[in-house]
Amino acid sequence: MNTDPETVVGLGLDLIELARFRAAWQRRGDRFLERIFTEHERRVCLRRRDPVPELSARFAAKEATFKAIGTGLRRGVRWRDVEVRNAPSGRPYLHVSGRVAEIARSLGGRRLIVSLTHSADTAAAQVMLMGNAGASPWPEDLIDEET
Repeated sequence: MNTDPETVVGLGLDLIELARFRAAWQRRGDRFLERIFTEHERRVCLRRRDPVPELSARFAAKEATFKAIGTGLRRGVRWRDVEVRNAPSGRPYLHVSGRVAEIARSLGGRRLIVSLTHSADTAAAQVMLMGNAGASPWPEDLIDEET
């Protein structure tokens, strides 16, 4: 077990309206889901009576992850580079691969923490990229000690 001190290296938050997600899925069909979600995510969510809240929360988790690593949907990251999985306890966690994993490691990230929620109207996710305590990979976020 690694006992080095950790700090938040990146933070992302995303909120999505369920009606907006539902409309996008209806307009674009199953190809929309195939482009965004891994086979595992689709299998888990589509067995629900109404999969939209679960899918929307996972969509928000992907967006929040892109924000936590500071890229948005740029720099070669892909939707399916981020997969929401569940531990046996039900707790969600993220599995990242491809460019997302490369960028997260380059920032000093060691693990990602995710929190998902949804209500009748919205879904949200927050993602923290945790890494070694020390210098921030974001120099613009440093506090000027002389002010």
